[in-house]
Amino acid sequence: MIITNVILIRRYEYIMTRHELKTLPVYFEMAWYRTKQFELRKNDRNFQIGDEVILREWSPNDGYSGRSILSHISCIISEPEYLADGYVALGLSGMVNWDVIA
Repeated sequence: MIITNVILIRRYEYIMTRHELKTLPVYFEMAWYRTKQFELRKNDRNFQIGDEVILREWSPNDGYSGRSILSHISCIISEPEYLADGYVALGLSGMVNWDVIA
């Protein structure tokens, strides 16, 4: 799901996109406890600095757990020397844990 909002930054109009990303439990747990504050992703969503990212814990057997992490993209690295073609490293900031009990 992609949701867009319009925000103003220093006289420039910028359309912020919200990206909801499935995240496997092993990687989600590291983000939940802040030992990992980045994401490695295929850049098939045109990620931009300032976009909102919601990491949603998901496993193939159990589906979504109800836990999520809200954050914003603070930097994007896409150097082909370090990452496979078409992939990016997203720096995440302002991470907030969200736990929904079903």
